[in-house]
Amino acid sequence: MQALSPREYQIARLVASGRSNRQIAEHLVISEQTVKNHIQSIFRKLAIGNRVELTIRVQRVKRRGLLMSARDGRLKLSRRDAG
Repeated sequence: MQALSPREYQIARLVASGRSNRQIAEHLVISEQTVKNHIQSIFRKLAIGNRVELTIRVQRVKRRGLLMSARDGRLKLSRRDAG
């Protein structure tokens, strides 16, 4: 499983908070298409298919603490964290 970049984790947290793609784009001052691209990358890296699964994963990681790869400082939401 691939690690999320800091920007992807930021977007994942915003998705989990219930924000729409448009709201995320406005908050981060990026295009809505860029948000969609990041979300698709997140889904692929975490092997999930929708925002509900992403929200569950983010909530579990928040409860258990964030894992960071010692190699490059990238954020990792591993299957172990998924429950």
